[in-house]
Amino acid sequence: MKKALCILCVLFFSCAEKLLEKPENLINKDKMIDIVEDLTLLKAANSTNGSVLERYDIEAMNYIYEKYSIDSVGLAESNMYYASLPDEYTEIYTVVEERIKTERDRLKE
Repeated sequence: MKKALCILCVLFFSCAEKLLEKPENLINKDKMIDIVEDLTLLKAANSTNGSVLERYDIEAMNYIYEKYSIDSVGLAESNMYYASLPDEYTEIYTVVEERIKTERDRLKE
């Protein structure tokens, strides 16, 4: 019984701790949703027909950095921060999934 109580206390206090501090250059959630959507579409385009991106000389990550005026460190830190908050991270990907489904349905019509 004492072991179980100790384990519960450890779990409680470790869950209450912040895993990562908020980075100074945190990308706001709305912008992060846009970035993840674009990255998802670019990855799909590349896996479907990578030659199209090559033909137009589009390098996915450079395109993202330029379009959103961010750098790789800011994106990595923001991604890690949101990933440390499962509810936030899930919400980001849920919104992206809904947007892509909506666009797919619109294009089918």
